[in-house]
Amino acid sequence: MKELDRLHAENEKLKAEKDALEKQLADLAQRLADAEKKNEDLMKELDRLRGENEKLKAEKAAMEKQLADLAQRLADAEKKNADLQKQLEQARGEIEKLKAEKAALEKNLEDANAKLAELQQ
Repeated sequence: MKELDRLHAENEKLKAEKDALEKQLADLAQRLADAEKKNEDLMKELDRLRGENEKLKAEKAAMEKQLADLAQRLADAEKKNADLQKQLEQARGEIEKLKAEKAALEKNLEDANAKLAELQQ
């Protein structure tokens, strides 16, 4: 009977160890499930961020191209402005020259009219 009590006690001890191990296993299984869920959520977030990153890269490239186009247009406009400024200065010089010629011609006409008037007297 003593042996039976010892075996019974050992059986109870093994059942307790088994229950403790099953609880540890269940806890580990739950932690694993939680970790897998968290990993899945993080992977989804990573994929979303990668997509957003690609979108932002494309937007950046488009803006850089637009900026380069605007810089080229500005350079072209500045060159055209300089060319027009040069033409304006040339036109002003031509106007001053023509004014001087007009004044000289008016003086010559006045002198000719004066001589004509003298000759007619």
